[in-house]
Amino acid sequence: MESNQIIVIGFDEGISEPNGWSFSGVNSIYDSDENYGIKSPSIRLDDSDDQITSPKYGGQVQSISFWYKGLGTDSESYLTIEGYNGHNWVEIQKVEKLDEYGTVIKFDNSSNPTFPKGIQQVRIRYSKHRGNVAIDDIELRIGDVNEGPVVISEGKIVYKLTYPQFEDDNIFTSMFPREMAFKFKDDNTVNELKTSMAVFSTSLFANNKEKKVTHLVRIANKYSGLEMDSVEIMEEYGKKPVGMKITPTDSTKQIAGYKCHHAFVTFEGDSTKNFSIFYTNDIGIKDPNWCTPFYEISGVLMEAQVNKFNIDMHMIATLVVAEEYPAEDFIITKEYQPITVQEMADIFQSF
Repeated sequence: MESNQIIVIGFDEGISEPNGWSFSGVNSIYDSDENYGIKSPSIRLDDSDDQITSPKYGGQVQSISFWYKGLGTDSESYLTIEGYNGHNWVEIQKVEKLDEYGTVIKFDNSSNPTFPKGIQQVRIRYSKHRGNVAIDDIELRIGDVNEGPVVISEGKIVYKLTYPQFEDDNIFTSMFPREMAFKFKDDNTVNELKTSMAVFSTSLFANNKEKKVTHLVRIANKYSGLEMDSVEIMEEYGKKPVGMKITPTDSTKQIAGYKCHHAFVTFEGDSTKNFSIFYTNDIGIKDPNWCTPFYEISGVLMEAQVNKFNIDMHMIATLVVAEEYPAEDFIITKEYQPITVQEMADIFQSF
């Protein structure tokens, strides 16, 4: 049996929201002895309706545990743990008579009442009469291998990026993007990459229905865009490298809470280029790879390696969240200078 994904949030960065999480009313921490879990700091809830909310996950949330401590609370102050099932927020459990010594509490299928099915997102909400509450070390179990994940058709996938052709990090690779956000809605997708210095960003807007792609690049405040129709897309972005072959296997593994299927990518005459890809059929994107060399794979790529402008980039999904986006997010609103394929290549090579 494959294990589910375990997500642990320790709030090591204090009131800076972890990726995909959100705070409401939170503006301070506890870092004094005995007022945090595994290590300092903890999040301080000091007013009614202060909240800590997780992202919406692709797989179902199966359990939640966290460390908490009541500081000067009374019997009328309590915590409410709630879950979002895709339609409504429902109460999972209410924690009354808050422990004032610090303890870990857990809610799962063995709790009374049991953890509800179909939960995609959770939040902890404080109702205050007197005193404050410290929260730390939230742990979520995501994905049920028996029931399968909740299929989402609108949301975001976050990928971690590395560059295998460069053995060690250096000044050159420090300028490369380390994360990619892939947003999807209806027949539209957009890939967004930014460097840590925020000087350079690149976005790929793809419309599957109209078979159009625009590759937008920003350097400082200047925008340039490469516009492509279906023929140009397949020639420049969707064309397989010479000798490339994709062979699905029976292997699977869990990535970001999803069961992913394996395929082996080989190159005739040069085994040093071979690599593995993993994809899932449990995210609701139609023909997700239509404008890539992996077009014969029907599922969403969760781990892969791509080469563009002579740079190899390895990507692996770290987070899948269901989020709603306005249609405008998939339309280019910035004015940009149209450029050619060669000019786009020159930008990447010079940068």
